[in-house]
Amino acid sequence: MKACVKVYSAPAVGAVTETITGIVDRDGAPFTTLACIILGYTGLNAINRYAKWLDGFDGIAPSTHWGNTFDEDNDFALKDICGAFGDRPFLDLKAQITFGGVIEGGGYISAARSGEIDITFDGNTRPGAMIIICLGGDDLQQKLIFQTNPAAATCGFEPVAVINKYQGGTGSVTTGGSGGQFGFGWATKSDGHFGAAAGLVESGAGNERFQRTDKALSFIDTSSSHSDKTVSVWGSNGLTFSGDSFASAHLALGGIQAVSGTWSQGDTSVVTGLDNKLVIVMSFGHASDSSILTDQAEICIGVFDGSQQASYWTGEITIGDSATLKGARYMSDATGLRFATPNGSSTAFNSIFTFSGFNRVSQSFTGTWASDDSSGRQLLYIALGDIPQPPNDLSGIYKVVKDKTNDTVYSSQDPITTEDVAIPNPFAMTHFIGDEQ
Repeated sequence: MKACVKVYSAPAVGAVTETITGIVDRDGAPFTTLACIILGYTGLNAINRYAKWLDGFDGIAPSTHWGNTFDEDNDFALKDICGAFGDRPFLDLKAQITFGGVIEGGGYISAARSGEIDITFDGNTRPGAMIIICLGGDDLQQKLIFQTNPAAATCGFEPVAVINKYQGGTGSVTTGGSGGQFGFGWATKSDGHFGAAAGLVESGAGNERFQRTDKALSFIDTSSSHSDKTVSVWGSNGLTFSGDSFASAHLALGGIQAVSGTWSQGDTSVVTGLDNKLVIVMSFGHASDSSILTDQAEICIGVFDGSQQASYWTGEITIGDSATLKGARYMSDATGLRFATPNGSSTAFNSIFTFSGFNRVSQSFTGTWASDDSSGRQLLYIALGDIPQPPNDLSGIYKVVKDKTNDTVYSSQDPITTEDVAIPNPFAMTHFIGDEQ
């Protein structure tokens, strides 16, 4: 498979089409995008006041665009706006005091070519950055699915993974002070279910967060309870969802390798067993807990394609109609995860993780913690890629070791590793070339 992470900064535009170039795989080869995941829409590498969330799936074809957005404003009185649409993967919503909120603009992926995608905007979208995860490759199979009542879904191929998002509907906008909900998660055929959810400024509930390792998708409703979905059947031509009834969108994937699991804050290497092409990581910013936490809303998602990394974080800790509401958001094109106690423009991040690379020898992804408050956060991941191939470059320094019946090659690969190879037989029989036999 092939994957590319792009952090695209959109200008203030009207109804125009913009072309994004540089859609290349880990080795720099261009490919044609078959599906996209879109995250966030905000200022880049800067703390933005108030909470905001955006997620979307795009299948690069008509009727295959699913987006969910929440935006908030609390300068004078609490106002927020949330929307879910079945024709646009991203929607720029603006909460306003006077009108409760407006749709500034939105857009969708209208075309894909080798190394390029087109984004068609349909309104006066404000400047902002978004994370676009492009998926492709001759082996990749993909299908976008929308469901309310969990049921069987036909894919046309054998799925090995599904990435899920709370959808909220197919074409609605809600304004006022009721808040917003969002959830994101995944399931792999080999490893199970993983998901996180958050609710912000919910009427009568407050700010909440929730994370499970046995649910493929969750969301928190206004009564402080959670609804969940799982994959109950992995079939040869599709999959079956089970659980509660709520609107959700799903990106089913096949023809590739996929694994998922958990890791802990402080870990710097995670073995996936794959030739990794894309890793998505996520956390609700707390240690493992199966209950809804009411201390704050927080969620962070990070992505890495072996070259480009990016992350989007948002959180909120205080509720009510006052100017002291402490919410914030941050998009980065240089870090994979970050966490903080939300405090508006004064938010200070206490834990930051940066991806270092994919190690093809140990079949892992690695990184470093630039800061770590040692709070023991549980982190979720899904890795997409191919079956690992044995190294084909065994050039290096050959070293004969006493009492060994083979040689050791000190490989020139990065990182430097060793490989035992058989000593060639110096008495191998070969044919002579010439007049005499």
